Amino acid sequence: PAIERKIKSQIDELLALQKGKGMALEDTIEKLEVVITQFEEQKLEPTRHITEAKDYLEKKKLEKGLKDAIRKRGGLDEAIENTEKSEFKETFRTLICQAEQVREELKQKGKYTYPIPKWTPERIPRIITEILGYKEPPQVIHDVVLAALILLGETKDNLQNWETIRYQMGPQRKPALRQRVKNFTENKQMEITEDAKAEINGILQNHLLDSVRKVSSGAATIYEWIRHYIPVAEHN
Repeated sequence: PAIERKIKSQIDELLALQKGKGMALEDTIEKLEVVITQFEEQKLEPTRHITEAKDYLEKKKLEKGLKDAIRKRGGLDEAIENTEKSEFKETFRTLICQAEQVREELKQKGKYTYPIPKWTPERIPRIITEILGYKEPPQVIHDVVLAALILLGETKDNLQNWETIRYQMGPQRKPALRQRVKNFTENKQMEITEDAKAEINGILQNHLLDSVRKVSSGAATIYEWIRHYIPVAEHN
């Protein structure tokens, strides 16, 4: 079909420009994605040419992800994980090793920023396991969890010490924390009282996201979730 020939010609032109350094990698990736999408929208049978273009696009995106992470010294976990899951991982083994080396250097210098997973019902069990593992938590973790429970409707009177807080986080508390977070998130009309806002701001006023993150990625996730609903001082 004419449309297939046109798309093939566009792909050839893009690849030639990129390989000849006549087009920046970012532009090539963007334009290739557009052309491949156009092909798929036509519901045409995949051709060898399209398959090769998709493979080329995937490899360039992985390469860019690794190089950007190494250069910026950030986003290393995601870039490494994406490449390791790809069928092209051996193609980028050298770059993966470089990214892993940078990550290890940052850890040794205490400058590594651990990734923050989203505070969603699906991720809650792992975060709860981390939090419940503390018999005597650092103050920052205690405060973040306390603030989260108050946001979910608990009163400070019921959260006098870490044991009562752990109970509220644990499996014996019904409904479970995962369900309570889900209910809270889905209930767009849920009202957060001014007293609760003031109390949460008071608890968190001495804690910044970076300081929380250095202690616990799980607590940092909860902290960001709280901030989505409560504009604490750092966001003002």
